[in-house]
Amino acid sequence: MTPDRAPRSSAESAAHDAARSRPPSYARGVRAGAVMFLILGVILLTLSAVVDMLSAPRSVLLGAGIIAVSSAATALVAAQMYRVAPAATAPALAALYLLKVLVLGWFLLFLGAPPWLVPRVFAVTVLVCLVLALAGFTVLTRGVTRQDAPEPAPHAASSAVEHAHDDAAAAPSVPPARDSSGGRAGHDRPTHERRTP
Repeated sequence: MTPDRAPRSSAESAAHDAARSRPPSYARGVRAGAVMFLILGVILLTLSAVVDMLSAPRSVLLGAGIIAVSSAATALVAAQMYRVAPAATAPALAALYLLKVLVLGWFLLFLGAPPWLVPRVFAVTVLVCLVLALAGFTVLTRGVTRQDAPEPAPHAASSAVEHAHDDAAAAPSVPPARDSSGGRAGHDRPTHERRTP
């Protein structure tokens, strides 16, 4: 084993141990929370469709249920794909978005709005729930970004500068080449000495 391989392998093992001790991105709590919100959204949608109540609360349940199902599906797909295949997370989210548009479009075109729906209450509920979901996604994304950011090694920049300075000081200084007449090669001699008749 060569001497320059030993520090490298110990540094690699230290980095591996640090990565193993760090909590994984999108931990189980995120996936469990997404599943809980998915179930909650299904319950809200079922209540709005089955239970006979006033139109305004029913519209609130419908709007909150749609946003809960949509946001929970996004968080669940993002968490699972980031854990299994991070490079495929963006395509999976794009495919999920297309699926949401197709499903909602099918409901609007073929089933239509229910007669008890109050459009203004429904729109306000959807907007409020969307803002809350976006705030939650922002907090989640920041947490994952902080976990995945590589921690800079202490004094890495200063040690690199000192190492470069030491290398420059240790480099042997080479005097300029001189020709046989005792001057520097072609520079110190006057021009009339260079041109001999």
